[in-house]
Amino acid sequence: MRIVTLTFHRAHNYGAVLQAYALQKIIEEELKTECDVMDYRNPYIEWTYRLIRFDDFLHPKTLLRHLYFLKRNIVMKYCFAAFRNHYLKQSEGTYNPKNIKEIAGKYDLFITGSDQVWNGNLTGNDDTYYLNFLNKASKRASYAASFGVHGLGMNTSTQVKAYLKDFAGISVREQEGINLLHAMGLKGEVVLDPTFLLERAAWEKLAKDPKENQKYVLIFIMTLSKTLLEEALQFSKKHNCVPIYINLYDMKTPKGMKVKTGVCVNKWLGYIKGAEYIFTNSFHAMAFSIIFEKQFFYEKNRSKGAPNSRFESLMKVTGIQNREIGERKVLEENRQIDYQKVKEQLEGERKKSIGYLRKIIQDKKKEVEE
Repeated sequence: MRIVTLTFHRAHNYGAVLQAYALQKIIEEELKTECDVMDYRNPYIEWTYRLIRFDDFLHPKTLLRHLYFLKRNIVMKYCFAAFRNHYLKQSEGTYNPKNIKEIAGKYDLFITGSDQVWNGNLTGNDDTYYLNFLNKASKRASYAASFGVHGLGMNTSTQVKAYLKDFAGISVREQEGINLLHAMGLKGEVVLDPTFLLERAAWEKLAKDPKENQKYVLIFIMTLSKTLLEEALQFSKKHNCVPIYINLYDMKTPKGMKVKTGVCVNKWLGYIKGAEYIFTNSFHAMAFSIIFEKQFFYEKNRSKGAPNSRFESLMKVTGIQNREIGERKVLEENRQIDYQKVKEQLEGERKKSIGYLRKIIQDKKKEVEE
């Protein structure tokens, strides 16, 4: 029996490639089933990460930013390609919206997820991530898929419901996803992000030591935040740590920080593993802070209507409290996370999440044997 997963494996995003790796790993090693990652080229994602964008030349400020980060972008393109080629077992063919139907008969089970595969803002409204290219006889399911939005329009809801009604199983990453499913009259369940399915030892083996010889506070942000940077800098000084900032987009880094750019995937894991504290607004930086049992602080997206349910769901499922930046007392008190309790909480969720995958796979194996 052969399984293929569909996700954002080509994004230059640490969490995206690591969750793709984790889901494939758990299916192959724990559930003993052959699994590929579909080498799907989403046009919008490919455009987002291309090195040369001719439309940038029409906007001087955008062009300046692009040229400023060009060297870093070249390094990152190489880093993520190297990770994919070394750690992900990808489908033999390369697919896009024009030829996607060619893969339909090559696998027994298609799984979409994890990540925000159902967020049209990130896919350019590519409905391929709903597995709409399959015929009704094809077995399909989702694992920890995320809508990444608070609500769907009426027309979108109708179309999404039509896509999902043929799924053998629907699982999402956040409670908000369940709410959206219920609004469409569909059932689903919340499961863990794939990164939590692997044991800590597996991630430690993958992490590369950044060889920092001083205690440090790691700062990693996906959305620029002056507040988070300032708080992290003050906290670092108070606790006699070097502030290390993995800079993705910022052209004006604060003084007093040790800035790192072009950090490859394994070393990114190593920076989290070796940190004394982590300040972040990244879901997966939070996830790996928990996996490596680190003391961390996070900031939600302050934009109006921003989808923060992934942070809220993660804190709820782990039972972790008092880590959100925003109230001074959280940083002043600096309460330590009791990771013994967190591990106990996560173990139950891990068993439930793997059980969801196991049932879908076993049901399909029975069909194949019959």
